[in-house]
Amino acid sequence: MEFRQISNRRLETMKYQADRKSMRIEKNVPLMFTPPEVAKILNVSRSQVYVLIKTEELKSLLIRGSRRVSENQLIEYINRIEGL
Repeated sequence: MEFRQISNRRLETMKYQADRKSMRIEKNVPLMFTPPEVAKILNVSRSQVYVLIKTEELKSLLIRGSRRVSENQLIEYINRIEGL
């Protein structure tokens, strides 16, 4: 299955299940995303993701020089922009 299809399905799951305890972790879906993967999920450009990270609107981690956005950070950002 293509990453975008998995991501879209995963994003829908994240949006509609606000209670973290009730969320199921799907197989083969990463819990940490690269900025290009986040861009695909949010349907924005890669550079826009870096702007969101730089302005601290989207929290991220630096792991040995590699920028990553956790699933929880992405959920938090989506909930914040949706006003939940």
